[in-house]
Amino acid sequence: IKFNKNNSPKDSLIPELIYLKKVYKISISNIDKDIFSKVVILLNSFIITTIYIILIYLLNTWVLRIIVGIVLLILMIIICYGLLGRYYMKKEGR
Repeated sequence: IKFNKNNSPKDSLIPELIYLKKVYKISISNIDKDIFSKVVILLNSFIITTIYIILIYLLNTWVLRIIVGIVLLILMIIICYGLLGRYYMKKEGR
């Protein structure tokens, strides 16, 4: 994904890949970006739909939905991208 017109390598990285690089020290050059983009799309869709289902069917008040939704979003991102980071670490042989 290109964010602006200059073609520096950092601009072609999606934020999820930058997060995994910083937190899990994953080598970006070994990752196929097309497959990674599809995995991120599926992962983000899973996170959004899971949080939506939990909030709509279990909570009734808007204030509680917002608070629980933010907490769940942070937890789901940490858990799901943690699993993805560990997968890529294992794939690298660490």
